[in-house]
Amino acid sequence: MTLNIDIHKQMNERQLNFQATLTNQIYGLMGPSGVGKTTLLRIIAGLTTAEAGRISCNQQVWFDAQQQINLPPAARQLGFMFQNLALFPNLSAQANIEFYQRLKAHPQKVTTDFEQQLITELELQPYLTRPVTQLSGGQRQRVALCRALILQPQLLLLDEPFTGLDDQLRHRAIELTKKVLTKTPSTQVIVVSHRRDEITAFTQNILELSI
Repeated sequence: MTLNIDIHKQMNERQLNFQATLTNQIYGLMGPSGVGKTTLLRIIAGLTTAEAGRISCNQQVWFDAQQQINLPPAARQLGFMFQNLALFPNLSAQANIEFYQRLKAHPQKVTTDFEQQLITELELQPYLTRPVTQLSGGQRQRVALCRALILQPQLLLLDEPFTGLDDQLRHRAIELTKKVLTKTPSTQVIVVSHRRDEITAFTQNILELSI
């Protein structure tokens, strides 16, 4: 997979300018707070619009300001794990995992075998029927990761995925995430973190944003 990004975004008093061609499976994205890491992920996902630039994935143009192309997130075949996890508190773990594939407007579907494989690898089977409000931070993190991967996206965006976990849980979550990503080699990944040790646990391909 080749992801080409060349965008410009005005952020209050700062400007976000980013240009890169990504061809490896996993990249880390680092930079100081407020530099635009989350904004960049949201632009890639189609949740925020840049003033100028172009984003393409393989031969498909996702965004082109000049040609007024801006595909909706569902058409970009990506998964997004938000920093706050964005789980639905009134739903069970399983209902959260399967939420997007149940939307009639969503073109992607998942096989039962792949869903079961993800659930097994992330050790979620005992918690599927529980409301997410009754799960621990580490369990909710795994539910959010499972939901982001369930549709076998071309691109997976992880925004500070291990924030709020203590050191023991963080290490466990990183190992489980790495294990699952080896099962999805066709998915390209961008991991945002302010911790270099988290990034280097996944990859030596590090992109840095500066003020």
